[in-house]
Amino acid sequence: QTNIAQDIIDEGVGGFTTLLKNRVVVPYTGSYADLDHVITHELVHAFMFDLFFGKSMESIFSQQSLMQLPLWFVEGMAEYESRGWDPETEMIIKDLALNQRLIPIQELDGYGGSYFVYKEGQAIIKFIVERYGRQKIGEMFHMLKSSRSMDKTCKALLGSNVEKLSELWLKEMHKTYWPYLAAKKEIPDFAKQLTEHDVFKTGSYFNLAPCFSPQGDKIAYISDQDGRAGIYIISSIDGHRIKHLVKGEQNALFEAMHLAWFRGGLTWSPDGKKLAFAAKSTTGDKLYVVRVDNGKVLKKLEFPLDGIYYPSWSPASDKIAFCGLKDGQSDLYVADIADSHNVAYSLERLTDDLYDDREPEWSPDGRELVFVSDRPGAENEISGDTLHFGRYRLFTMDPASVGITCLTPEEDKVSRPSWSPKGIAYTAIRQGVSNIFVISGDSTLQVTDAITGCLQSKWSRDGSKLVFIGYHKTGWNIFTIKNPLDKLPEIDSQKVFFWASADTSWYQPRKFEQPVADSNRYKPGKAGTKFSVDWAQGSFNYNTLSGLGGQAEIVVSDVMGNHQFYWLSDMVINLQNSDYQLTYFYRPRRWDYGISYYQYHNYYLASNNDIIIEKINGVQGILSYPFNRYQRIDFMGSWSHYKEEYYYYSAPDASLNVIIPAVSLVHDNVQWSYHGPREGRRAIAAVEASSRTLGSDLNFVNYFTDIRQYWPLTKRSEFALRLMGGISEGSDAQYFELGGPYNLRAYDYNELDGTRMALLNMELRVPFVDRIQMAIPPISFYGIRGAMFFDVGAAWSDNKQFQLFQSDPNAMLKMKDLKGSLGTGIRMIISPFMMKLDFSWKTDLSSISDKARISFVLGSEY
Repeated sequence: QTNIAQDIIDEGVGGFTTLLKNRVVVPYTGSYADLDHVITHELVHAFMFDLFFGKSMESIFSQQSLMQLPLWFVEGMAEYESRGWDPETEMIIKDLALNQRLIPIQELDGYGGSYFVYKEGQAIIKFIVERYGRQKIGEMFHMLKSSRSMDKTCKALLGSNVEKLSELWLKEMHKTYWPYLAAKKEIPDFAKQLTEHDVFKTGSYFNLAPCFSPQGDKIAYISDQDGRAGIYIISSIDGHRIKHLVKGEQNALFEAMHLAWFRGGLTWSPDGKKLAFAAKSTTGDKLYVVRVDNGKVLKKLEFPLDGIYYPSWSPASDKIAFCGLKDGQSDLYVADIADSHNVAYSLERLTDDLYDDREPEWSPDGRELVFVSDRPGAENEISGDTLHFGRYRLFTMDPASVGITCLTPEEDKVSRPSWSPKGIAYTAIRQGVSNIFVISGDSTLQVTDAITGCLQSKWSRDGSKLVFIGYHKTGWNIFTIKNPLDKLPEIDSQKVFFWASADTSWYQPRKFEQPVADSNRYKPGKAGTKFSVDWAQGSFNYNTLSGLGGQAEIVVSDVMGNHQFYWLSDMVINLQNSDYQLTYFYRPRRWDYGISYYQYHNYYLASNNDIIIEKINGVQGILSYPFNRYQRIDFMGSWSHYKEEYYYYSAPDASLNVIIPAVSLVHDNVQWSYHGPREGRRAIAAVEASSRTLGSDLNFVNYFTDIRQYWPLTKRSEFALRLMGGISEGSDAQYFELGGPYNLRAYDYNELDGTRMALLNMELRVPFVDRIQMAIPPISFYGIRGAMFFDVGAAWSDNKQFQLFQSDPNAMLKMKDLKGSLGTGIRMIISPFMMKLDFSWKTDLSSISDKARISFVLGSEY
């Protein structure tokens, strides 16, 4: 879908700015309000990078090597400049303050790209603006260019170093928000909590989109518990888990469940036997219908749309309404799925305009829809030639006549309506907090008055219960309320409730009420193939033997990432004696094509103590085809010229040409954590051959497989298993080698070799020390982990002579040609590397060697 980034862009990514390319990348979700926020956020980054690093490569690398800007400052400023002070951020900061979980400023860098770093950064910038003046932000940024120290900058401009500034900010946050405990209620005080979002216990942060079954005894919802987004069914009485119905984000059917941005939705069939939802598959968004009893997919409906969100099943028919994204427009659609299997026979478009129409919900009789939109109400209609967006309100529609009626004032910022015989429930932000309201007849009733926020309310069919999600103790959970309309005061639905907990007079929301620019003056064009650097790093060295040398790694691509060049080099004396590789990838189509030229040198010690220099020159081509996000097939072909020469003595040079075609199948659905693979499977099966009939000087066929499986045992520990195997056949069969810190850890490098190879690694990975703070130097180390492992493997050439075990009267089991090692180790991340220190001992299962082998490696976990 896009080559703009090397990695797959998760649906939760709101946008990004690349430093070296001076490029801003943003998505469009159908909401101009969201687009306005994201563009402004990323343009702030672009301005900051230009101001701090400049535009030239020399300036960027010289400045970047001296200092990394604190992430809380970078992201906090971008959020504050693009949103000011918004209810969502105040909800998060308020919750952190009330639960005493605010992170001190000096510790924020240890939390990486965490969402809390963004929001705390925004709150810190707000605090500096209000306490010291808005001009201080610009002064801080300019001084950072020269001081290279946030501590020195804060001390000079604010009169406090970072630690003191943190104390002042934390004190202000507690002073501001602790009084709320006496004035309002926390959500568990007035509602029954059914889920627990604790990261260490359930692994979840999001529990979203709850909805009652028609019978009211079950609740279906989407959650990221167990590490991936999926659909769960729980009891509406006590919240115990009944079923993990759909496991998402690990196969081609459900690549993404729309958990991000709260766009996912679930809806029950009228008989309660089926559940419908939208998810992203290999070919785009589809509407799925599954059986509730076993999770079997009954229908997989594909529409000519770019996105599908918020489905709602009519209680009176087999019609499903949903929000569809097409050509940049977010509109409402209705699909009749009564007779369809994998193709919808009927798709009706209900709206067709630039407004962000979303979250449709059927009336109890199935005749009308209530939905959310930022379209204007009848009292202040504006023409299609003006932009007016981001003020969401509630509307009703008769699909038969497409007549639209506005129900709420625009200041309410409403979301997620739900219709029952008792009225229309919805959430709205009033006085800075999102709460639940109900339109019942001519009255508007406020159901909740929470400290933090309530969203996504849903009625039970009979109107006796409401289920919703609430933000409490840094996460979203499912809550229910019985008989929510009992003894509620009526409120004035026309009264304007402005959110004014802070002085934001300087910040004015964007209102584009001038005529839209004539689109005929701006012709869309192609991005072109202007190349710039994506990534570059290098170093140089000098010694008296070889003189000046150095290493370099450079990636260059065009604006869209369709054409990419990759240069890797280890320069010694001159180009002829150096190692290097130049690769080009052509990537605008589903098939990726690549070609590379390479030169490498290997050095060996000959029997006469001379040095043998092996020089390899070659060309390689690659074709890669992804079946889906998790599987692909690669075709490769290479020609290599090997030449051996002696360094000291004159001897005839030996050379050969090797031509190798190869094919491999790859599977990878691994979920990653900060320290490495956490859950899932990675596997490759490959075949490569060399034949004299193709002009090669060697004749062999190699078969190879590598399967890795990871099981999470707790939320911070996992068990990893790797199984490798290889066979080489032919008159010039190749040798596989085992031994060293990457496979059989108690053995020397390549101590075992043969034309057959098998290896099994098992490793338990657990947390060891969360944090070490040193006084001198003032350095913190985070996430130190421990490992216990067992390796067993063998390499051999003669199957007849190979023997796994041998008899021993003193042992029940003793390995012979199989070799084993066991041990323990420590893992610590020192960005960008992982440091691994292992202590391993040889074992044949009957005894363990006395001497431990100690290995130190900078590299990743298998």
